[in-house]
Amino acid sequence: MRRLARKGVVFRAGDEGAVLYRLRAGLVRMVEILPDGRLIAVRHVLPGDFFGEEALEGRPYRYTAEAMTEAAVEGHFPEGMGLDGWQQVARSLAEQMAR
Repeated sequence: MRRLARKGVVFRAGDEGAVLYRLRAGLVRMVEILPDGRLIAVRHVLPGDFFGEEALEGRPYRYTAEAMTEAAVEGHFPEGMGLDGWQQVARSLAEQMAR
């Protein structure tokens, strides 16, 4: 479990996507940083949500994940996840898409 202060960064756009994260507490936002430095929030991650799906394909992260509040995240290596873990990921991503 990794704890973050407000505005702490989980990962940055372009970092190697090796770890799938699950938010355990707090609020995280996924942002795109424009060339002029402006931030565009593309998604809000709620407790229980998985994020950093790029790790499922081993691609670099597309967005920067930043804590909006104090937060706690848990990292998972996709190759070590069992069937139950994959079902949780699928359920979480489906719920997020529905929101």
